[in-house]
Amino acid sequence: MNREKAIQIAKKFLQKNPLSHKDYRWVLSEPKEIEEGWYFDYKHECILNIPKDEWELFAGAPGFKVLSEDGSVVDIGWDEWQRFQPFVKED
Repeated sequence: MNREKAIQIAKKFLQKNPLSHKDYRWVLSEPKEIEEGWYFDYKHECILNIPKDEWELFAGAPGFKVLSEDGSVVDIGWDEWQRFQPFVKED
């Protein structure tokens, strides 16, 4: 699967699974190619004009992958996330 197709699938996935808080929305992160397909960090933004240090925090999976085999989207746990550390950048 190429990068553009993975981005298309990831965008649809995030649109179908909005955050539960109405003042926040998902932001598509930069894809990282991995053995199984493509990895994306879960990233969000606040639509209100407030400082980032006042944003709500959300718990859950750190990211997801789009599998090249069939285009399915799979959340990854924190243990698997450790494998992707060379790719992940802190903001």
